[in-house]
Amino acid sequence: MRRAAELRVPIVDKNYITRLLESDGRIFGAYGFDIVDGSPIVIHADAVILAAGGHTRIWRNTSSRRDENTGDSFRLAALAGAKIRDAELVQFHPSGILEPADAAGLLVSEAARGEGGILRNALGERFMARYDPERMELSTRDRVALASYTEIVEGRGTTNGGVYLDVSHLPREQILSKLPRVYRNLIDLQMLDITEQPIEIAPTAHYSMGGVWVRPEDHGTGSKGSTR
Repeated sequence: MRRAAELRVPIVDKNYITRLLESDGRIFGAYGFDIVDGSPIVIHADAVILAAGGHTRIWRNTSSRRDENTGDSFRLAALAGAKIRDAELVQFHPSGILEPADAAGLLVSEAARGEGGILRNALGERFMARYDPERMELSTRDRVALASYTEIVEGRGTTNGGVYLDVSHLPREQILSKLPRVYRNLIDLQMLDITEQPIEIAPTAHYSMGGVWVRPEDHGTGSKGSTR
C-alpha cells in the first residue's frame, strides 16, 4: 500500500500581518513586515484563514500572553470588509493574580474554590453572602467575577485592586494533593505559601465571546476568499 503524500505547511513565525489584501470584495493574500529586519512582506493566496485570536490583551488583567489576543483579527477582518459581532461580550475569569506585573493575570484554578476556598474583601468580609448566599463561592464564574469586581469598585478591595482567595484553613495535605500547581505557582512567583496566607486575586479577561461573523455552514466571513 502506498502512503499518501504528506501535506507540508510551512510555518513562518517572524512575519507580522498588518492588512489582508482585498479587491472587489475578494481576499487574495496578506501584507505585513518581517519583525527582524522590517522588510515588507506580500503573500498571495487563493484563500486566507484568519486565526489570530480575540482581544482580551487590551485589558490590564488578562490571562493572555503579551503577544497574543491583541485584537488583530478584529481589525484585519473589518478592514477587509468582514463583519464583527458581539465584540463587547467578554468572559472574565474570577481569579487571576495581580503580582508580579509580568505575570499579572495568571489564573488561579477554580478548583481552589471547589476545594473549599473562601473569598474575602479587604475588610475581611466573606462577601459572596451578599451575591449568592446559597452557593457562595461555588456560584457560577460570571457571578463570582462580578461580585469581586463590585467589591473592588465600591472601595472594599485591596490597595492593588483585588480581593482575597483563602485556602489556608484547609489541611495542608489537601492543598498539596488537590492544588499542587496553584501552590507551586504562588511559591515561584510571589514566595507565597498558600497553606498559610491568602491569595490576592482579581477578575481577569479570559475569553472573547464575539469576533468575526462567520457562516456556520462553511465558516465563510462574507468576504470571498476568507474563512475563520
